[in-house]
Amino acid sequence: MRRPFNKVVIVGVGLIGSSIGMNLIRHHLAREVVGVGRDRRNLKEALRRRAVHRFVGKKQAAPLLAGLTKDDLVILATPVRSILQYLRILPKEVLVTDTGSTKLSILREASRRKLRFVGSHPIAGTEKSGSSAGEPALFKNRFCLIVSPPRSSRLDLEKIQSLWKAMGGHPVSIPAGRHDRLLAAVSHLPHAAAFALMSAVCQLVSMRERRY
Repeated sequence: MRRPFNKVVIVGVGLIGSSIGMNLIRHHLAREVVGVGRDRRNLKEALRRRAVHRFVGKKQAAPLLAGLTKDDLVILATPVRSILQYLRILPKEVLVTDTGSTKLSILREASRRKLRFVGSHPIAGTEKSGSSAGEPALFKNRFCLIVSPPRSSRLDLEKIQSLWKAMGGHPVSIPAGRHDRLLAAVSHLPHAAAFALMSAVCQLVSMRERRY
């Protein structure tokens, strides 16, 4: 069986990044999964829990990223500021997605550089952090908001949607502006209430999509 991706590089192997990595390995979605991060102990834990096949430190990431091809995928699972920094150095051939909680600034930078970019925001999480908190079932039956530039390739969009489906999630496309307004509206709420509200909003968006 041909894997969807050759190499997947996960930048930021915390709760979300490690949970993605576990799914990539368990479901044979990539030939190799490489973690990138600053905390060596966290990266070693990700390796021990089979969230990555190997890892490199942040300072060693540039040569790894520069060598990626059109058959590879980069997942930026870091804070938004760091996502923007990585978008400025990624090669244009590689497909890129992220898990950032805001999207307008990310899409602007990806569009400016004309990257192969499709944004993602899984509505999933716990109060825990780090690769030790990773769970392969984290995205099961959870919505994932998909935000892509107008010029993005349909094939790239389908690849990212299929990735989240393979992990048990429900991808829903949404414009970047609407995404950020919704997140701003619920960001001040306690975690559990915000999570429930976002899930309800995703259901409404998904129902609207099915009507068209």
